[in-house]
Amino acid sequence: MPAGSCSATGPAAMAPPKAPIPDPPSSLESKRARELSALTEAALSRQRRELAQSLETALDHIPRPLRGGVRRVLGL
Repeated sequence: MPAGSCSATGPAAMAPPKAPIPDPPSSLESKRARELSALTEAALSRQRRELAQSLETALDHIPRPLRGGVRRVLGL
């Protein structure tokens, strides 16, 4: 695997999922199904935001002048 090709880095790590979120089970009431969908969307959004923050924090140990090059290599 080439350097910087880790699946947890780069724009793909922060992009919305490629596949749509599956519909809630049909056994749920419509109100609960909407609530589940909203909660799932909110959780995924929070996950993407926290992942982006953690990737930035991970670069803190790299000297500031080198961070731009490291970001490019990682695809950030």
